[in-house]
Amino acid sequence: MAEELATRFGEQLQAITLHPSHGGIFEIALGEWVLFRKADEQRFPDDGEIGELVAAGLG
Repeated sequence: MAEELATRFGEQLQAITLHPSHGGIFEIALGEWVLFRKADEQRFPDDGEIGELVAAGLG
């Protein structure tokens, strides 16, 4: 997923950071805006879903 985002948005993003966690926590954020939270959705994102959410967030 990080590779997909770097390839698609490399010029638009300052960094892509992965934070190890535990307990099934999985969140994707763009700045302070949370794009996807597994706890809310009760699933992992579909292929390409995060890229579309980032694209929408970047305008």
